Amino acid sequence: MILPRLVLLLLLKLTPVNPFFNDIMELKNLINKYYDSKQQDRSAFIHFIKAENYLRQKKLGDAMQELLFAIDEFPNSKITPIMNLRLALINLKLNDYNNALSFALSLENTDLADKGIILSGQIYQHKLMDLEKALKQYMRILDEYPSSIYSEPIRYHIRNIGMVKS
Repeated sequence: MILPRLVLLLLLKLTPVNPFFNDIMELKNLINKYYDSKQQDRSAFIHFIKAENYLRQKKLGDAMQELLFAIDEFPNSKITPIMNLRLALINLKLNDYNNALSFALSLENTDLADKGIILSGQIYQHKLMDLEKALKQYMRILDEYPSSIYSEPIRYHIRNIGMVKS
């Protein structure tokens, strides 16, 4: 487990004023949650980190290829939901709204389901201009995920949409 040790060493040398501090903290959280002793999870994690690096370099095509390969090779890895979320966001950036919706909605029954539902609502509302479908997705948050940290902002957003419609 060299990767977690490396992050630990970096954390010991960084202070909160260092510009990389937040990145290292995010990486530490990802490692704790998704880097596992199973070879499949480790390999998928490495591909995810490569894709994240491509995204930082604005190489969306390479990031997409890396994520699609990892999902194809390791479909049951712990990090698959985050890879699907990244693919939804990449497709959204590339104006491929149908694929973005497909990846966002594939987050059902994961710990990122609420984010996928909200993202699909945003795609329907702002990109596909289908307010009815957007509201249906937003209402799912209130009905299916009432304890989500996003439920109150979504409730407020639904009210605002209602005011604009009337």
